[in-house]
Amino acid sequence: NLGVGENGARILKEETVKELLAKSTRPKGLGGYSLGLSAPEEDSDEAWFGHGGAWGTNCMVNWHRKELKLWAVQLCGSPRPWDKARAAAEDKFFKTVIDNSGADAYTGRVK
Repeated sequence: NLGVGENGARILKEETVKELLAKSTRPKGLGGYSLGLSAPEEDSDEAWFGHGGAWGTNCMVNWHRKELKLWAVQLCGSPRPWDKARAAAEDKFFKTVIDNSGADAYTGRVK
């Protein structure tokens, strides 16, 4: 959508989004990076875009699935015991079906 939100409001300039998503000139196999952000080498429904951050913090977005992963961790050095379990936790979280049937009753009462 090049920077336009679901409600039609522009969030980022179109040229800003294009710069963020531009393919890297790095050799294949070294990962795609654009402006310091991790970008997929090839776009797909399974592609994640974001930044690893420092000391374990990680924020990734999958714009096809409208999902965001944010790990707010601050640990300098090793070991990082969560690394092995993180993928399993992400998989379980995103496969969980959330029952939001009562949300309209709450949010719809304020006009």
